[in-house]
Amino acid sequence: MKRPWQGQLEKPPQENIPRNDPKNPLCPGARRAGGQVNPDYKGTFVFENDFPAMQPNAPEPGPSNHPLLQAKSSRGVW
Repeated sequence: MKRPWQGQLEKPPQENIPRNDPKNPLCPGARRAGGQVNPDYKGTFVFENDFPAMQPNAPEPGPSNHPLLQAKSSRGVW
């Protein structure tokens, strides 16, 4: 346990961090995963979730006769 450290060496943090990274899908003018291109916003911008966990048109599950296992649908765009 007294061996000197020979593990991974990390690069120092970038000194000149760009204000806009075209590879970042949240930056102005960048292309998102769904193919949409962000507007050239200058302030706060609200994004619509490209991959929501819920859908506005989720189907209702079929009926269940089991007393404990009941299912309901959840709708939304969260």
